[in-house]
Amino acid sequence: MARLVSVLGVLALLFFVERSLGERAKITLVNNGYEGMLVAIAESVPISESDEIILRIKLFFTFASKDLFQATYHRVYFRNVTILVPKVS
Repeated sequence: MARLVSVLGVLALLFFVERSLGERAKITLVNNGYEGMLVAIAESVPISESDEIILRIKLFFTFASKDLFQATYHRVYFRNVTILVPKVS
């Protein structure tokens, strides 16, 4: 049940992002895989924490993709997710 709630939350987030950004959002479904997802790390995040945050984002989408695939009866998953990190000055 918790997985289903998590998957529904991710799908709701995708729907909200797509609707609120309109044409600027380039999240597409290609051969049953979502492409074009972008996760940005804020510039205010300390550099010392960036490796941990990147790891957690990767783990989140890895597990969320598996759960989404199962919850949709093997119909969709996250094909790729781009993580945007702030430029180090």
